[in-house]
Amino acid sequence: MLSYNKYNQYATQKVNLVRVLDGDTVVVSNFLHQEIHVRLVGLDCCETTVINRAYKQAYEKKISIDEVIERGKESTDILNRFLAENKGQLVLKAQGLDKYNRTLGIIYAGKTNINDYMVEKGKCSIFLYNE
Repeated sequence: MLSYNKYNQYATQKVNLVRVLDGDTVVVSNFLHQEIHVRLVGLDCCETTVINRAYKQAYEKKISIDEVIERGKESTDILNRFLAENKGQLVLKAQGLDKYNRTLGIIYAGKTNINDYMVEKGKCSIFLYNE
């Protein structure tokens, strides 16, 4: 994983998709072919595996853990389909790092803000990241 310093953690750069981890987290590579784990800032999609966060989402949304996982997989599929259909140049606008050392960022596919797209079409909630 690429390690950032205080000067490039807010960079805007062209990137290529490596893989989608879930509806709000992707791995991209930069021009140096370094992989960057990106948490799409402003989103909260349901989890895709049974972890503590999934139980918290089930409790908050008053749904079953199975429903959380199903919704998480749907969001992941929506993001995968969108990115497959929009293979053009992706641009990452980094916003800093989270507590897991992932880049917090906004990704654009052409003029489309993927973060906004996932709130609108990807069944994700708006999330103000403060960690």
